[in-house]
Amino acid sequence: MNVALILNPPLISDAFTLKWRIILRIFWILCVLSIISLLVFYIFQVNVEIGEKYLIQEYEKKLGQILEENNKLEINSVQSNSLNNISELVNTLNFEKTDKIKYIHVLENQVVSK
Repeated sequence: MNVALILNPPLISDAFTLKWRIILRIFWILCVLSIISLLVFYIFQVNVEIGEKYLIQEYEKKLGQILEENNKLEINSVQSNSLNNISELVNTLNFEKTDKIKYIHVLENQVVSK
């Protein structure tokens, strides 16, 4: 006895296939839109990161300049505050050496009036 198996594909209605085509088309459109939006977001993030790195480099340059200026100012401060310069400054300003210091004693209950 010969046994043959014949598979008949089920009859699919046109409405059912049309529904799936619309669903698949919407799915692919959403996939493409999400990929495009993710690419735009990636480009935006890379742009922001590059901008921040540029700012960091600029700030590091400014910091180096400020540190160099600070070192120069410290050297100038030490040189100007040395004892040799102070004694010359005292001589040029005509200061006198004090012998005896007299303090003014003010009582707490006294008031000055004119």
